[in-house]
Amino acid sequence: NVGLDYYHKHHVAWVLRSFDIRIDRMPVYPGMFHLRTLPISVYRFMGYRRFWVYLPDGSIGVEADSAWVFIDTRTKRPLRVSDDMKQAYGHAGAPEQRLDMDDIPILEREDIRQSFGVRRSDIDVNRHVNNVSYVNWTLETLPEDIHSGHSLKRLRIDFLQEMHYGETADVCIQLDKIENQLRCLVTIKGDEKERCRMAAWFDPSDTN
Repeated sequence: NVGLDYYHKHHVAWVLRSFDIRIDRMPVYPGMFHLRTLPISVYRFMGYRRFWVYLPDGSIGVEADSAWVFIDTRTKRPLRVSDDMKQAYGHAGAPEQRLDMDDIPILEREDIRQSFGVRRSDIDVNRHVNNVSYVNWTLETLPEDIHSGHSLKRLRIDFLQEMHYGETADVCIQLDKIENQLRCLVTIKGDEKERCRMAAWFDPSDTN
């Protein structure tokens, strides 16, 4: 009983703030996988949710943590997580617990830069850019040899400020080889303001 009707009535919403996705093995076609998700804790105005992708042999192929901000949709300001929300997600009476995520380094240089106009298809129901579009812009900016010769092992994202239709997204990337991995640091700007920051780690494909 805390779905969209509740959000509209009470003028509240959950907004995605951060993701940390760790990939061991991806599901392959043809085949089946099971997706499990669980709200694991709340802390002040934050909520934390974990995801697991189970492969046909029962092993965990992908695991992810996410952080969400509970906001007042009229003021766009954070709200302390309500008792209704704690009750609904099974945290009533439980101590609040913060889930820490690794910081994403700031770019020291720009190795690659590409710009994208925000299309209507990038906009979600909240009338700002959907979180998936930031990842898609980054993938489009990466050179083909990374796509063809590497596999993604970890993706860490912070969504810092919303973007809207008609703006221009500038994707700036720094590439570094660290031991046997390729690390990709990303900042996405609009009007020179940082809107999203990412770090991605890739393994050479022949090592998987």
